[in-house]
Amino acid sequence: SVLGNQALVQINRMFDVTVGAEQAFRSFTVATLAELIEQEMIKHLNSLTEQEVSDAMRGM
Repeated sequence: SVLGNQALVQINRMFDVTVGAEQAFRSFTVATLAELIEQEMIKHLNSLTEQEVSDAMRGM
């Protein structure tokens, strides 16, 4: 659905993740979608270099 895709775009922007439409629409509950978002955030954090983490911490 158009609204579902718009919501997914907002989620990806808001949380700086990439959750695909197929993954999102297989999530039958908000809790399942939240788990997907969390998994993507963890993947992103694990891919950061020490320098990127240090830079981010200084910006807080």
